[in-house]
Amino acid sequence: MQRCFSNSILALLLCSGTAQASDAVRVTDREAYLNIRKLVFEKIASLPPKESPINKLVIEPGHKIDGIELLPCGGVAEFWGISEATYDLVEIAGLMGEWADSLRTVGYPEDAYLPALNIVEQRYLERAEVKPLLDFDDFEKFADDQVRFVVSSIKKWRKRENSSLPQVDATDDCGAGGALPVEFRPDPPGGQIFVITEFEYELCALNNGDPTDRSKCRFWRQAKSSEYVAGWNYVQGEWASGLLKPSRMNFDDVSPGQIIMVRLHDGK
Repeated sequence: MQRCFSNSILALLLCSGTAQASDAVRVTDREAYLNIRKLVFEKIASLPPKESPINKLVIEPGHKIDGIELLPCGGVAEFWGISEATYDLVEIAGLMGEWADSLRTVGYPEDAYLPALNIVEQRYLERAEVKPLLDFDDFEKFADDQVRFVVSSIKKWRKRENSSLPQVDATDDCGAGGALPVEFRPDPPGGQIFVITEFEYELCALNNGDPTDRSKCRFWRQAKSSEYVAGWNYVQGEWASGLLKPSRMNFDDVSPGQIIMVRLHDGK
């Protein structure tokens, strides 16, 4: 892929390919969640701390940690700019992954925290089946209650089994960040632009093997006049005269309102 920069206008010169459009619908079923959680956990485990979507705890050799704090907010879906289709399930998996990673890093065995995490995970999934998590009026209280439940359970285990491990507490100190709005413009005019996060692209590859087929990969979305993006995404343009191969692009350094030109390149 070739990229051109000109006066804050970012242009993509893409190659031809084939695909069909498909509407992204919100995913809530448990089987889909298991695939999402598998992929989220794999990415959390493989990414270095600086690229990780979670607050990855790093302990320097010879350094002792007296205690850690668990956050009620994950932020993985925001970090990756996940679409509404899988937003809640990615966020739930990310939160479980972050808590487990932190506790494992400071020496807690799985039997100290997994029972509580499994209960909280099911509570979140039950809510997500009803409506988007952030649409609940009591979402903040619910999230705070869940992290306190996990911490309380771990404290009881620590007191009973191994009081030499670091203390675990809950905090509500969640930072801000996430996707920013950009404007996609087709060149020549009259084309349609489609976007999918890299995570959802990989999820489609895991499920049906061909994430470029928009009739099978339901997480592609047609870009609106103001489209929120973050991190790595795939972008595709379609015109009556041609269709572009999906192109991988990093949106970490875009500015709010930046214009993204997607150009039909004839190779001449």
